[in-house]
Amino acid sequence: MDQFPAVEPIPILAPIWLFKLLLLLTLSLHFTAVHLLIGGLVLGTVWGIAGRRKGGADVLVPAARQVVRRLPAVMAYVINLGVPPLLFTQVLYGQALYTSSVLIGLLWISVIALLVVLYSLLYTAERRSAEGRVYWWITLIGLGLVAKIALVYVNNMTLMLRPDAWLEMYRLSPLGAHLASGDPTIWPRWTYMVVASLMAAGVAVALMGATAVRDRAVGTFLQQWGALAGALFAGLLLPVAAWVLSTQPAEVTAALGGSALYGAARTVWLALILVVAFVAGYASWRERTGGWKLTALASLLVYLQVASWVLVRDGIRDLSLNRFGYSVWAREVNPNWSIVVTFLVVFAGGLVAVGWLIRTMLRAEGEHRGYAKGREEESNHAA
Repeated sequence: MDQFPAVEPIPILAPIWLFKLLLLLTLSLHFTAVHLLIGGLVLGTVWGIAGRRKGGADVLVPAARQVVRRLPAVMAYVINLGVPPLLFTQVLYGQALYTSSVLIGLLWISVIALLVVLYSLLYTAERRSAEGRVYWWITLIGLGLVAKIALVYVNNMTLMLRPDAWLEMYRLSPLGAHLASGDPTIWPRWTYMVVASLMAAGVAVALMGATAVRDRAVGTFLQQWGALAGALFAGLLLPVAAWVLSTQPAEVTAALGGSALYGAARTVWLALILVVAFVAGYASWRERTGGWKLTALASLLVYLQVASWVLVRDGIRDLSLNRFGYSVWAREVNPNWSIVVTFLVVFAGGLVAVGWLIRTMLRAEGEHRGYAKGREEESNHAA
């Protein structure tokens, strides 16, 4: 424990298991939104470029537009759902997370500026796509920013598990201007997030095409090719997941397999990736016979896969820190139940508000489609 700063004198005001549960729940929601953003950017950019190369007459351009127009809203959920798990992580692992954040402080702070620029780019791309103008170069820049932000986050969340590297990191750059290097787990974890994003976004796009797109040709394309992308990248995700596990320290790998909870979570996680590949592939094949139920099932399986990965990731974090004498379960706890109850009420209210926002957005989109359809019918009747 010599590497860790002294613990704060104020004890934790709620049971460790409660903070753990809230961390896992909010992080799984955040990761789902992150997957949709990264994968949506890739699909919207690739389809937009391919459609322009075909002169814009192909279904690719309107399909890409359907994806790009939703990215600003997805970005809002990425940011808002990202705050709670970061706060819960600071409560439980503050000694490690604060230290690693300071060690890459300049780059860590720069994430805020990168997010602001990315948000602006997404709105610009959405506006240009609605106007029928070229936007792919904007989303391409956005992808570069997302890749950089993801690399900073992966570095920080990995560096917090390596107190043995902290002193050398500080000697290298007291200003925090360098990312961690030499850790064999960084690139596998970064690659996993990217590939998992393509899987999740493909399935989400398929569901969108089946349920939320008025143009049948565009909806069919999104459903078929989105599900196919989800299936293909789910297949690719399996070896990437194996790569992530293989780069963990031998002690962590052994402890992970020896834990009933984390061992079961690892099995479920890998099995769900395989199941998503089969269900999404079958949904792509069956799309012409009305396969929205299959895409909905695939979407649910994707979220469960994300949640199981979050649990495995939590096990890797705890077991990695245990090697250096840090056990989150040994933290001093002095529950203040009035504060806990108040927080849970506010937290539940926040989840209800998020659900209401999603419902309102979907309803507004449905009304917009109905209005557009009515105008089109009036125009045809007048003609």
